[in-house]
Amino acid sequence: MLYIPTKEELQKYIDSGKSQYEIKDIFKVSQSAVSNWYKKYNLKSKVKTGGAFNVKDLTGKIFGNLTVLSYYNTDSHGKNYLCRCKCGNEKIYRGSTLTSGAVIGCGCYVGKSNVGLTHDEEAMSHIGEKYGKLIIIDISKTNHQYNMVCKCECGNIKTIKLYDLSCGKTVSCGCYQKEQASKTGSTIGLNNYKNGYHWYFIQNNERVSCRSGYEVIYANYLMQNNIKFKYEPKCFVLANKRRYTPDFYLTDTDEWIEIKGTFKVNNSRQKGNIKIFKQTHKHKILFWEDIVSECNLRYKTYNTFLNHADIENMSKEDYLAKQCYF
Repeated sequence: MLYIPTKEELQKYIDSGKSQYEIKDIFKVSQSAVSNWYKKYNLKSKVKTGGAFNVKDLTGKIFGNLTVLSYYNTDSHGKNYLCRCKCGNEKIYRGSTLTSGAVIGCGCYVGKSNVGLTHDEEAMSHIGEKYGKLIIIDISKTNHQYNMVCKCECGNIKTIKLYDLSCGKTVSCGCYQKEQASKTGSTIGLNNYKNGYHWYFIQNNERVSCRSGYEVIYANYLMQNNIKFKYEPKCFVLANKRRYTPDFYLTDTDEWIEIKGTFKVNNSRQKGNIKIFKQTHKHKILFWEDIVSECNLRYKTYNTFLNHADIENMSKEDYLAKQCYF
């Protein structure tokens, strides 16, 4: 005859944390029989059921470097097993972490698997590839993340993500963007030069737009003295990949002139451009004091010229262009 435990006996096993699955083994009955006893005595298990709790016995199974030696216990999270790693270490793991692949060893394998080596080989395989002005010369590994060490055509070394290279986001160390900006400034900067005026001078019966009234005065001085010149005839690509366009070229003396007027050369980029240009070309900068002296102007202040335009009831641009002051 089937033995039926008392309510007190079952409660004792329940209070100790035994599950229905474990109680059935104690009384050597089916789990459905234990379930019926619970219903008969109106008992409730203190162990959660379902999911990891109903996992079959994993004893003898192998998960990665771990071999399950034996069932250990069942807690509120499910069954736990005693496992032995290939290195010999023994440790207890939850059954669900074994079956899900969350653990495959005691930790001795970290950094020693061939996964990292495979990634290294993949990253190294890109060495020698060229993207825009950049060529990959090495890899840089930080926190398991790979970046490409690149050498730019200009000689600079920069570390860049491979994705940014392959999608075309990065094509240089930054020199290309600077070069394009310099090129744009040299080609369309005159049209976009905004100071509220539209300066110009008349050369060979043609109107030549320029950037400032200082340039108008200097151009008129050259024409008054029959000094041959060209206005911004050439844009130079410098050694630093930037572009530089001097204001005037004096053809007879092979000399380049930069007109600054009252503007100071306090821009480090502009200083660098001029310094590089002067290494191979005759070049000088004329400020307002230099213009007054070289052109032998009768008025010593620039605003005086502009004020006389009002007296003559002319626009400042037309007044300077018509050489009313010579």
